[in-house]
Amino acid sequence: KRVTAMINHDWMMGGVSGMRRKWDQIKTGTIHWKAKNGKTGWLIVPGDGMTNVAVNQTAMQIFQGDTQARRLDLLVYDPEATTDSFSGDQWSFPTIRLGVQTDLKLISKERVDAKAGQEDYALAEPYTNLIKISYEIPVDRDLSKPLLSITPTP
Repeated sequence: KRVTAMINHDWMMGGVSGMRRKWDQIKTGTIHWKAKNGKTGWLIVPGDGMTNVAVNQTAMQIFQGDTQARRLDLLVYDPEATTDSFSGDQWSFPTIRLGVQTDLKLISKERVDAKAGQEDYALAEPYTNLIKISYEIPVDRDLSKPLLSITPTP
C-alpha cells in the first residue's frame, strides 16, 4: 500500500493506493475542511477496493483500481450543502470550493439518510446532510488516467 497526504492551512487530504480488500471502516481517500459554525466538512472515497487515491500539494486524484468497477461513489458532508452545491466542474460550499476534473458521466447526486450513512458506509455519527455523488465508469476506461481530480480552494 502507498499512502499520500497533504495538510494545508484551509484543508487536508489523504489517500491510499493498493488496498484491494473491501473494508467500509477504511476510506480510500478523504478531504477535510473547516465548515461554518466550527463544524468539519469532508469528502470520502469509500473503502470498496475499487479505487486507488493519490494526493499531491494541490489535488486528489482517484484512479480505477479494479477493471470490474463500473461506478464511482463519493460521499460529501457539509452542513450547508445541497444537491445544487455540486454543479459541473465546481462544487461550492460556504468555506471552500472543490474543482473537479473528469470525463465520467454523472449518474446522480442524492441525499443519504443519516442512519443509512452509518450502516452502509460505517460512519461514526448520523450525518444529517450527507450527499452521495455517483459517476459511471465505462468498460474501456484507460486505467492510467484518473477518474477524477479534485482541487480544493478556499
